[in-house]
Amino acid sequence: MTHEQWARVNALFHEGLARPPADRVSWLAGETSDPAIAREVLALIAAHESDGTFLEAPAVAFTETTAAPPAPPLVGRIIGPYQIEREIGRGGMGVVYLARDTRLGRAVALKAVSRGGTDAIGRARLQREARAAASLAHPGIATVYALEEDGDDCYLITEYLQGRTLRDELADGPLPYGRWRLVAIAIAEAIGAAHAQGLVHRDLKPENVMRTDAGAIKVLDFGLARETTPLATGMTPTITQAGALVGTPGYMAPEQIRGQALDARTDVFAVGVLLYELATGVHPFGAGMSSGGAADAAGMVAAGDVLARIVAEDPPPLETRSMLPPAAVAVVARALAKSPEARFADGRELAEALRALPAPALTPLPSGAPSSGAPSIPGSHDLRVQKQWWVVHQASIAAFFTLVLVPAWMLWRDIEPKSLRLTLRLILLFSVAAGVSVRLHLWFVARYRVGALARERRVARPWLLATNLSFVGALAASAFVLLDTHAATASVFFGLAVVHAVVSVMVEPATNRAFTVPPDDV
Repeated sequence: MTHEQWARVNALFHEGLARPPADRVSWLAGETSDPAIAREVLALIAAHESDGTFLEAPAVAFTETTAAPPAPPLVGRIIGPYQIEREIGRGGMGVVYLARDTRLGRAVALKAVSRGGTDAIGRARLQREARAAASLAHPGIATVYALEEDGDDCYLITEYLQGRTLRDELADGPLPYGRWRLVAIAIAEAIGAAHAQGLVHRDLKPENVMRTDAGAIKVLDFGLARETTPLATGMTPTITQAGALVGTPGYMAPEQIRGQALDARTDVFAVGVLLYELATGVHPFGAGMSSGGAADAAGMVAAGDVLARIVAEDPPPLETRSMLPPAAVAVVARALAKSPEARFADGRELAEALRALPAPALTPLPSGAPSSGAPSIPGSHDLRVQKQWWVVHQASIAAFFTLVLVPAWMLWRDIEPKSLRLTLRLILLFSVAAGVSVRLHLWFVARYRVGALARERRVARPWLLATNLSFVGALAASAFVLLDTHAATASVFFGLAVVHAVVSVMVEPATNRAFTVPPDDV
């Protein structure tokens, strides 16, 4: 199909959405005599209006919950050998709980699939595909332990993981090349292991890939995986309901959107979308995806726009949006090919191409800096240098806090009434004590327990925000109070408040984004 035909498909797709379903076929026949265009338009509309949210939420330790269908409360109940302790997430068609395996004494994630997804066909699909997913044994795949049934309800039992999803990491900005390459290899190797056993994930996205607190990359939610026959003999459909669109719109391959047969190359396309996003911080097809993988505030029409662009348009050139070397750009472009035949055959072939990419070149260290043998990132500072700047930044803020305390304490003698003076001094004292203590703690973790740094920074973030705000607020309030009687002192306080606000808003986030993992971690 030509570019002009795809443009026509895109235009008719949007017009068709606004028409009553019963009138669409006759309307489309009057708009185009090209059967290929008509097929594409109808396929896109059907995909846009399909329900594709089965088992969407990953079994991870959520920091926020999203809306989910009503489900019976399970906290405190025992399902099989699993004692349910608390809810940890909602999404799609089920609720995820933290449970305790009473036989082995380990924590597990228990996904309760809502009753709407457990009719006879759905139960048979769950049983068959959970068995297939449970057969996977790879360090990069979250393990499926069991499928429990209790009356009409089904419960998927999986490995319980704590850490950050790649969606969370994307909030810090795109990954530098060195980290991008290692993460890409880890993902490709994991799905390659599944493809070798005839399984296709079908819902790869940043929410379904986690960096654990130990630094390992894990692909989640293989409970959605679909069995296939070997690629050479084609596809064997599973019990999945015919016509159902399973997956997340922004990460679907063109053949998946059209409802055609799927194989390992479908996952390769999703990985291509994910790798583009990790390298640039933006979706290649402009998907405004929320943390739950759904369409953004523009509503369901946004999902339809994305589906149309995936089928009809090429993404903006990656080389203009990222600092990836040309070889890496070529790998991502091949993974994002519209035609399955033009992509890598499976995850293993993609992993081989990623491993063959040039390793990051070494960047000379400053004189006297210790060498750890870690690679640097083309076009960016070496991770060791980034760590040094992060440490310097933390130390500088701690010193700034401490040095300001003494003169501010003395200058506040002119503030009346005394109650206000006491309040400002207490706020400043809290800010300095808490801010310095938290930063010293993070420095200790970065020096001696670097694998826990990501978790500790998440815990420390609200404390640091509170100390920064209270520090700036105390100085600004002092400037306001002293402005009429002591203009020079007020100017000093106001200047210090502005400097610290700029550092908090611009400098600190930049150093945190630059140094987000230790050099030896994936």
